[in-house]
Amino acid sequence: MSTLKSTLLSVAFAATCIVAFAAGCSWPCRNSVTVDLAKAVIVAPKTAQDAADELKLHLKLITGVEVPVADKAAEGAYAFTIAPSEIGGNPEACEWEVTAQGAAFRGNAYFAVVDFLENALGVRWPEGDFVAYDVQNPLVLKHEKGAWVPELKIHTVRAARGNAASSRVSSPPARSASTTTPTLPSTAATTGSTATS
Repeated sequence: MSTLKSTLLSVAFAATCIVAFAAGCSWPCRNSVTVDLAKAVIVAPKTAQDAADELKLHLKLITGVEVPVADKAAEGAYAFTIAPSEIGGNPEACEWEVTAQGAAFRGNAYFAVVDFLENALGVRWPEGDFVAYDVQNPLVLKHEKGAWVPELKIHTVRAARGNAASSRVSSPPARSASTTTPTLPSTAATTGSTATS
């Protein structure tokens, strides 16, 4: 009896997999998309080059594939679209979304990319230029959204004598693409140089 039950469960599972495959879905069908990075592109305007470079660097670290940056995506390409804008009058607020057709980054482009890297791909920057990440190829992304809005209304640095210096809202410089990648168990780490401005 237990062998029959086991066989029926195996057949039911196989039938589910065949139906999902025939529908063109990756497993699990409704919650994720498998990205063929050979057919992917980062679409970004020149004003968001730092965000595009950051995404390109981390996708290469994670997958070993260098995704090109372009002005527009070819038909059928999985597009990582970076569209800098202002959300709710806040120059730092950002949001991103992953769908089966592509990933979109809005608001502060650099912050949106970093939030995506951290929350969708599990990238961490524990100290200095060290990067911790899980290697994966193919790249599997969950269909999800992320957003960040700073809680502070005013960002001011005070000078030594109590005079307020001007507020500065800018994106940190992109990490260097020339990095070494030692492999750790299930997590890789890298060290690169950061350009200073």
